[in-house]
Amino acid sequence: TMSVNGTFTPTATDVVTLTGATLAGSGTVKVTRTAATANFVSQYTYTSPTPLLDNLTIDYNGVTGQTLSNLTYNNLTISGTVTGAGTATSTGTFAVTGSFTPSASTFSKTGGSITNSGTLTFSGLTINAGTTTTTASFSIAGALTTTGTFTASSGSVITLNGGASIANSAGALTFYDLTTASGTVTSARSY
Repeated sequence: TMSVNGTFTPTATDVVTLTGATLAGSGTVKVTRTAATANFVSQYTYTSPTPLLDNLTIDYNGVTGQTLSNLTYNNLTISGTVTGAGTATSTGTFAVTGSFTPSASTFSKTGGSITNSGTLTFSGLTINAGTTTTTASFSIAGALTTTGTFTASSGSVITLNGGASIANSAGALTFYDLTTASGTVTSARSY
């Protein structure tokens, strides 16, 4: 087991191979890869068992366009630039201090919170069972789908870009400030 309880930062060209070992701990693991496929699973390769990401913070902090690996993260931080299409799930805090503007895909949030002091534009956002809160402002270019509870607190502005839609099947949505940027926004329910 490779246990990270502080911060582990490989260089952009490093590949960490975990053969028969796992990645665990309560610290921060940086994803710095910018060559080839710039994501977690190309920088941290493993045969088995799969990494135990439930207590770690994974920080994508590459300086050029990275892509999220399709994993379930606990705490996920974007301090670099993510522009590639990629699907991921976060169960803890999703924090953006850099730029998160994926070209396609849906990001899933199951509980926890969304914070943003950088650029945050979801191409699609799904709020799963549980309660997700935010004090952050961000944009959604595609569908906002909820089966859980989403609460935006004072000061947060959620902008729906043209062509965005809201599909609230069983959840509860509370917006502080909801705006539309341009085009038509569709919703199956009234808010």
